[in-house]
Amino acid sequence: MEFRGVVALLCAGLLLLCSHAAYAADIRFDYKGEKTYARHEKYHFLHRTYINRKPVDLLDQKLLFNEGPDREVISFFSAISMDDPKWWISEWDEQTRNAWGSKNPTHTQLQDMYRYYQRELRHRKLELTDWVVLQHSVWIFLDLTGGDPASGVLHEVLPLVLEGGRWRVSYPDMNSQFYAALKQKIYGKSK
Repeated sequence: MEFRGVVALLCAGLLLLCSHAAYAADIRFDYKGEKTYARHEKYHFLHRTYINRKPVDLLDQKLLFNEGPDREVISFFSAISMDDPKWWISEWDEQTRNAWGSKNPTHTQLQDMYRYYQRELRHRKLELTDWVVLQHSVWIFLDLTGGDPASGVLHEVLPLVLEGGRWRVSYPDMNSQFYAALKQKIYGKSK
């Protein structure tokens, strides 16, 4: 009796599997196209503004040790002003430094950024405006002032991460959706 019950149970299981496989083969889908969705996220950050805003003096040499994220931003632009790409690329995070040596889109975008800031720094001054702390990063907001009055003030943001005891500019953060959203929140407009 037990043997018959086991055989009946096995037969019922096989029948169930076969019917499920046949059913699965009959499933068809109607393609509706690719879609996107918006995800609302709330970020908490600490926001400070520089009180005595004025043009900063650029450096004539690379910083030897960590003097804080705002000094690294000054060093970043100083390297461009001194036309020293090696110094400039040393201000970036490791991922970006590695991309600099390869011929990929990031390398090209970085070269374009370097040339853009080089042109702008010829007739503009650098002013630090805001300091935002978000989790593991600091975002320094700055204005490039002066130059052609028709072009107005250029608002820029540099996200920095602590890496090896030094603050480094983070290119991946510059290309994030959060970057554009934070810039819009602080300046009231996007890139």
